[in-house]
Parts: sequence; structure tokens; C-alpha cells
Amino acid sequence: MARECHPVWRDLALRRIYEGQRVDDVIERTKPVCVVRHGRFVEIAYQDPLSFSGVHMVAMDDKLVRAMSLSCKWEHTFFNSMSDEDDQQMHLSYETNQRTVQYDGKTVVKP
Repeated sequence: MARECHPVWRDLALRRIYEGQRVDDVIERTKPVCVVRHGRFVEIAYQDPLSFSGVHMVAMDDKLVRAMSLSCKWEHTFFNSMSDEDDQQMHLSYETNQRTVQYDGKTVVKP
């Protein structure tokens, strides 16, 4: 991970970022590349599009519920309290709710 991922993975590994933490605090502190807000969900990404590896986090109701790092050859989950139903609701929310997308701190899509 040290060579492939954004340094935020260290904060996850050392539990400086943790399940249940307020998502806006994490966003402010870590400056992710992309933040997508829709319905009850916030999805955070720490890599440019088309990257071969990255770190992703998901918040539901303003609290972190999932964090993972992955590449085309491996995957590591730091925490995940989302049920299958939560996951389905997130995907449905993405498709049906208006989304606000921020890329490099700038709003690029807004309802």
C-alpha cells in the first residue's frame, strides 16, 4: 500500500480514521480527490480516475461505515459495517438521487 495508495491508508491502519467518525471531519482533514454526496450517503475516493489502486470510504447518515484499499491484484478492508441492504440502498441512491460531486475540492456536478 505504501507505494500504491494515497497516504490516508496509514491513518486508517493506525485507527486515526475510524468507523463512526464524522465524514465531514475526515474530508476536511484528508482532502480526498473526489467526494460524491447522494441521499444518505457520501462516497470518498483518494485517487485519480483510471488509477490501478486506491482508497475508498463510504459514510451513511454522516458517519463512516466502510473503508477499504484495493488494486487490481489485492483488496484490504479496514472496516465495513454496511449490510447487503445498506449496500443496495447506496447503489439505488446513487442512481435515483441528485448527486453533488466535488473533484479536487471544486464542485463539478451539483443538483
